[in-house]
Amino acid sequence: MLRHRSIILVALVSLACAPGALAQEFFMIFQGRVAASGDIAPASGDTVIATVGGQNFSGQVDPTGRFQGLTVIRTSNNPDPVTFRFRKGSTTYALVLAEGDTNPISIQYSGSSNPLGAAFNPTTVNGIIGPRISGGGSNTPGDGGSGGNEGDAADVDGDGLITTNDARLVLRFIIGMRQGVTDASVFDVTGDGIINTNDVVAILRREGEEAVVPAPPAEEEGA
Repeated sequence: MLRHRSIILVALVSLACAPGALAQEFFMIFQGRVAASGDIAPASGDTVIATVGGQNFSGQVDPTGRFQGLTVIRTSNNPDPVTFRFRKGSTTYALVLAEGDTNPISIQYSGSSNPLGAAFNPTTVNGIIGPRISGGGSNTPGDGGSGGNEGDAADVDGDGLITTNDARLVLRFIIGMRQGVTDASVFDVTGDGIINTNDVVAILRREGEEAVVPAPPAEEEGA
C-alpha cells in the first residue's frame, strides 16, 4: 500500500511539472479590464480565460472587472495566437475589442524565459463581454452575477471539459506555484475545505468527461 501511494505521488508531481522537469518554460503575463455589455457586467470571482495551443489559463477579476497576474506558461515560444474568453458562473462569453464584435481578442504569444521579467512587463488586454459561447442558455447569467466556480468543480479552468490540465492547475497550487491566484476555493474539487492530492485524484478519475453544469433551482410559486 505504501509503495502504491508513493508511485501515485511521483506520478502527480510529474503531472505538475509536465511536460517535463528539464523542459525550458516561457512566461507571458496578462493584465487588463473587462467592461460590461448590456446587462452583463463583471463581478468579483468571474474569470478571464486565455487559450493557446489547446491549453487554458485563467485569472479572476475584481469587482471593477480588473484582472492581473494571468500567467500563461508554455514549453514552446512559438508565436501562436492567444485568445480570450470571459466566464461568469456556468456561462462563457467571447472577450471582444468592441461592441458588436463576434471574434474573441487574439494576441500573438511572446513569452519570456525569465518569469520575473515577464511579471514586470505584463501585456495589457482590455475587452468587452461579447457573444455567449457556451452554457447558461441565454446571454443573461442566471445567478445574478455572483460569479465563481458554480459549474462543475472538477472543471477548474472553465473550458467545459475535465482534463489533465485541471489536475495540473490544482497540483501546481498544492506545491506552492500560486502566482495570480485570488480564490483558492476553485481548487477544492472535493468540497471538503482542504486542497490536497485527493482533489487531483478526483479530477483524474473523470478525465475526458464533459463538465456537468447544475440546473438552476426552480422558482417557488408565489415568489
